[in-house]
Amino acid sequence: MPRDTILMSTTATLLAGQETDQLLNTLNLKPGTFFFQKRSNRRSDVQDIYRTLRHGLNSWSFPDLDWIFEGTRKTIIYCENFSLCFRLRVYFYHLNPQKIVRIYNSLCFCSYNTATRSLFVENPAMQVIIATDALVVGMDFPNVADVVDLDCKHPNHGKQRKGRVGRQEGDVIDPRGITYVTKATLEKAKKMVEARPDHDGGKWVFQGLHIGMARLYVASCYSAMEDILFENPKEEDEIPCQCAKCEKRRELQALHDQRCLCSGCNPEEHQSLPPRRSNPAPRIQRLTDKMIKLGTSRLEAFRQDLWHEKCDAIGFLPPMALLPDSHIKSLLDNFERIRSVGDLAGYVSNLHHLSDRHGQLFKIIDDLRQHFNTLRPNKQRPTPLADISVK
Repeated sequence: MPRDTILMSTTATLLAGQETDQLLNTLNLKPGTFFFQKRSNRRSDVQDIYRTLRHGLNSWSFPDLDWIFEGTRKTIIYCENFSLCFRLRVYFYHLNPQKIVRIYNSLCFCSYNTATRSLFVENPAMQVIIATDALVVGMDFPNVADVVDLDCKHPNHGKQRKGRVGRQEGDVIDPRGITYVTKATLEKAKKMVEARPDHDGGKWVFQGLHIGMARLYVASCYSAMEDILFENPKEEDEIPCQCAKCEKRRELQALHDQRCLCSGCNPEEHQSLPPRRSNPAPRIQRLTDKMIKLGTSRLEAFRQDLWHEKCDAIGFLPPMALLPDSHIKSLLDNFERIRSVGDLAGYVSNLHHLSDRHGQLFKIIDDLRQHFNTLRPNKQRPTPLADISVK
């Protein structure tokens, strides 16, 4: 560089168009007074996957992520806020208490975060980190196989988070960046793109969602859309670096460049998702809104009483961790199926703090059943399941 160079800046995530122009204006860089080299931020070796969530992110239950614990791939899950980190950690604890899962965010002690980084690299048994963006910039783990990004709102954030996978070529087989989007966010993205179909939208943000991310969510090829958003030059237009590391990277990428690995071009054959449990009871047996409200209130009271009894033993866990709202809904949806203490196993077996209270919980359900029967007209009172014949 010339001796009078006073500023050098690098970034992997600078959107083309208005954001680039605004950055140059902020730095007061005039055309002809600086050298601007644009290289591609494409990661052809990473499989870019987009999936639609079948549940929201405001609950305590995340069944679409159960597949993570079925394997052993090192995984970082990125959340937008501390609340989601905590609720996801509680859910994973109930799913499998033996798995080593750590939270990483700015609320944790520095010593705890340091230990988390060391354990993730050195301990094969530690599989999952649930993190905020505190674990994005400057982290260079060599063994991240999967990054799961939950309801990403900005393409820069998604690019940085997915950039954590496969940092050392050859150390990770089939690195993947998996973005989950809620149905509400996907509908919002479609409306935004319809409103501005022929323009990148600049820095337009609607209800927290950036127009660039909206265009990614509705794209048919995610890799091609990223090339447009970041104005990635074609490979033949780039000046290749001749160092040994870059030569090796080009050889590996040449194998992947034969076809696009994104899930838009190569849809997944299956997503290892658990089947959705529908309401199994006939319509005549289902609870009315009044019954559901009463049952929810009674089960929430049971949960609160249990929390007061066990608060010394469970530390800082909130009441909802003992009996999540999603489990209360499942119990009421399947109310007529629960005819004994043993029938509870399929609905609360993963709630370890309830293991000694199944009898008490069933007594509440049985009491509710007697009360519900008084609320139904005689012709609507359910027949016991054993007496129902299929015609």
